Amino acid sequence: MDLLSPLQLRDRLGASMDLLADRRVDGRHQSMAPTLDWSLDLLANEEEVLLRRMSAFRGPFDLDAIEAVCAFGELDGVDVLELVGSLADKSMLQITSREDGRMGYRLLVPLRERLEARLGTAEQTDLRLRHIAYVQSVIEDDALPDWPLRISAIREDVTHALTSALELGNPSLGLDLTLGIRAWLWLAGHREFGLQWTEALIEHLEQLSAADRAMAIHLRATALYHAQRLAECLEWTNRLVSLRRELGDPADLAAALNSRGILLHRLDRLEAAEANLAEAQAAAAEAGEVLTGEQTSKLAELIVNNRARVIANAGRTGEALELLQPLVELSRARGPSVDTALSLYHQAEILRLHGDASAAVETAATVMAMSDQLD
Repeated sequence: MDLLSPLQLRDRLGASMDLLADRRVDGRHQSMAPTLDWSLDLLANEEEVLLRRMSAFRGPFDLDAIEAVCAFGELDGVDVLELVGSLADKSMLQITSREDGRMGYRLLVPLRERLEARLGTAEQTDLRLRHIAYVQSVIEDDALPDWPLRISAIREDVTHALTSALELGNPSLGLDLTLGIRAWLWLAGHREFGLQWTEALIEHLEQLSAADRAMAIHLRATALYHAQRLAECLEWTNRLVSLRRELGDPADLAAALNSRGILLHRLDRLEAAEANLAEAQAAAAEAGEVLTGEQTSKLAELIVNNRARVIANAGRTGEALELLQPLVELSRARGPSVDTALSLYHQAEILRLHGDASAAVETAATVMAMSDQLD
């Protein structure tokens, strides 16, 4: 091993277990792979089968995950907990605590890689599909109060599930996984995952239907927006708007134009932002998304609020207040809600820019009182 520097050794470790071979001894003592095989061959059949299937996981996994992914076929009806305890006693499993407070288990990487090498092709594919299904089941439990922590605890396995979906030639499944987890992706500590996962998705755009392609592009643009890479975000948002025009759904086009208007506003391109939002409002109206009666359209509200802010920042505060007034009246009639508070907040800010300090303070006080009610 004196032929390699420590950095060269590190770079080659993943390539082959024979790298650390000692040529001076024979048999199972010569390299790690035969040594691991020898240890695995000493296990009872059910223990070896379970451990081999655990190679499907990449991060710490709990008993529920083991039962969902591994307990089938030969292991139907077997006491999995007893097998897990036996494997832990034999130091085949590391016991660890997960971020969500659950007890977890982990395989050392060399052991996991050796176990994967013992899988047949059909068994490996079956395990990948079962692993993806398990990750989907966790993602779909988003009503649980500890859902963000549970996703954080299995983030390595979410990444692996997405990779598996793409490698199995099913990018639409990868898109479903990413959509299911997007509320977690945009949280402050996880945005790098959003960039990685959406970058992987867009490499498979041509394999997606047009509608799914639009959703993947939207996710990529959103990831770039949260990463403050606004120029790249605009490029992808332009692609999204073009695709939405081709698909012909006016509500989807309105949403895409609204997103582009927000982005252009952030880039201080006020004239272009206003033009986008005016077109978005027209497209929303074509789709029946308008401000009428007590049942207002959420999309229409978003567009009007954003358009009013752009017009106000362009110095036309009177015009902005006039545009916002019907929405404010509808919001007040609707009573306390997050949407009502948002519209009144925007009105207070525009009143301040307009120079009407008294009305701005009064409206802001209403927003604060409403926020207390909503809490």
